[in-house]
Parts: sequence; structure tokens; C-alpha cells
Amino acid sequence: MPNPTLKRDGVKRRPLAPRWASAVAYRGASNDNYIFRAILEPAMKVYSAVIERCPQTGLFVGFVPGFPGAHSQGGGALDEVNHNLRNVIAMLLEDGEPMLESEFVGVQNVAVA
Repeated sequence: MPNPTLKRDGVKRRPLAPRWASAVAYRGASNDNYIFRAILEPAMKVYSAVIERCPQTGLFVGFVPGFPGAHSQGGGALDEVNHNLRNVIAMLLEDGEPMLESEFVGVQNVAVA
């Protein structure tokens, strides 16, 4: 990683951060790309989705537990379901933050003899 100080005329100077960058954040970052993403991207919400394969159609079907209306399907690719769910959730969030009916906790394997 290059030295963050520049020498010109024998004087040490810090590289200039873009006008919109926080000087504190700029100095503390070890990866410039991370910093600019953190400044430019708004805080992202992350929702857990359940993905299943429909036995009749063979399509992937995804839904977000407890989030009314957050369900979609995709052709034969998981990426397509993820993309479709992102679009559906973004559209639902335009009406405001939802009151989730439940909270996704996780999945467990249950062994039955």
C-alpha cells in the first residue's frame, strides 16, 4: 500500500480526499473502494429469504418470512429469484418501512427415525 503522505518541497502532505468524503473516514480506511462505497451507498437493509423449488413447475419460489407481499419466483436460476425479490422488496419499501409480522430466526435439520 502506498505511503499516505506525499513529499513536495520537503513538506509532508496527505493526499486530498474528494470534497464529499469524510476526512476521518478517509484517514481510517485501509481500502479506498470500501470507503467510497460506505459514503455513497445508503444504509442497506438485509432481509432473509426462503427459497424453494416448486415440484409442479420446477421454478424457484422465494419469500421473505413475515414480510407481506414479499414473494417472487424465478426461472431456473437462484440469481433470478434474488433479483426479482430485490425488485419486489424495493417496490414494497416505497410505501414505507413495513411492520413485519414475524422475524426469521433460521433453519434447523430435524432427524426423524
